[in-house]
Amino acid sequence: MKKHHREAILISFLNEKEKYKKLAGYIVQLIQDDPSSPKESLHTIVYRIKDELRLIEKIDKQNKALEAGEAPISEKNYQVKIGDLLGVRIICLRLSDIGKIEAYLGLLSEEKLLRFVKGPDRKKSFILPVDPGESISDGLDLTYTGYSSIHYQVELGENSDAPSGLEDLQFEFQLRTILEEAWGEIEYKYRYVRSRSGVALPEYIHTGFYNFSAYLQVAALQAAIHKKGLTKPNFWLSEEFL
Repeated sequence: MKKHHREAILISFLNEKEKYKKLAGYIVQLIQDDPSSPKESLHTIVYRIKDELRLIEKIDKQNKALEAGEAPISEKNYQVKIGDLLGVRIICLRLSDIGKIEAYLGLLSEEKLLRFVKGPDRKKSFILPVDPGESISDGLDLTYTGYSSIHYQVELGENSDAPSGLEDLQFEFQLRTILEEAWGEIEYKYRYVRSRSGVALPEYIHTGFYNFSAYLQVAALQAAIHKKGLTKPNFWLSEEFL
């Protein structure tokens, strides 16, 4: 990317950041105050606004993969082309809670408080492909598959009462269990970041992550079988994930 294109995108993004913070606060408050939200299924809601360096890296990567005749991402269209400038992560206690949150988001869409632009995009998961309560066969593969999340690209709907100026902004919902969140944070910090920077990790590191993945798979199944309610959801805002 040429220097003046990069600078134009960064200047635009810095000018828009405050709007994304307001949007994040509105979305969290909406879910927190809504009497129909499944609060017993929620653990935390966090958000992050994309880092400037990661934004440029992502735009460069997508521009290199453009098909012939397709317009490149620029300061004029990056807010539409990059759907996760704001990521709102909803963290649940158990796998069964994810479905309840998805149903609730569907309700918000029906009421035209939100509008789904894209999704759900079901990322890879370390979770075992079996139903809670079923016996685990001896031959079942526990292969590590990495990052886990369900993503929806969203914008505010026509019935939203959000502050003016936020209606055209897109953001991303990311649904995870608390164990998937733990896995994602540890794997990102100690393996993904280093691999991305070109550091060749020794095989025993990858083996260790494989073993940790297997432990979390078992823990996730146990949490799904032995349900324990949460008396009070813990809502809070943070810009610290990813």
